[in-house]
Amino acid sequence: MAAVRSKNTTPELTLKKALRTLQRKFRSHPSNIPGRPDFAFPNQRVAIFVDGDFWHGRQWKLRGLESLDRQFSRCLNKEYWIKKINRNVQRDKSNTRMLRRLVGEGRGASRLGLAQVS
Repeated sequence: MAAVRSKNTTPELTLKKALRTLQRKFRSHPSNIPGRPDFAFPNQRVAIFVDGDFWHGRQWKLRGLESLDRQFSRCLNKEYWIKKINRNVQRDKSNTRMLRRLVGEGRGASRLGLAQVS
């Protein structure tokens, strides 16, 4: 897992290039915003997270499986992975709620999956 990057992934770089083409002003990975979003637009008070579908619990849906549990049916340490991904999903929800409370309704955080950016 050490080889999995958390910054400057291909989907992030794709979105960053599009934002620059549109001449949008943004900050990448600002440490002063809860959850360290991938992109922040301070003037609009909006944060964007670009999430990997596997790590953030969406891959099983994209693959047409019945559940996250089914995704790891042939895995030796199935319980570990399910627990890890569920923790990621809960952290995502918590960070999104916190940001929305900070900036008010209708603004705050958006989460984009890998499939949405590519």
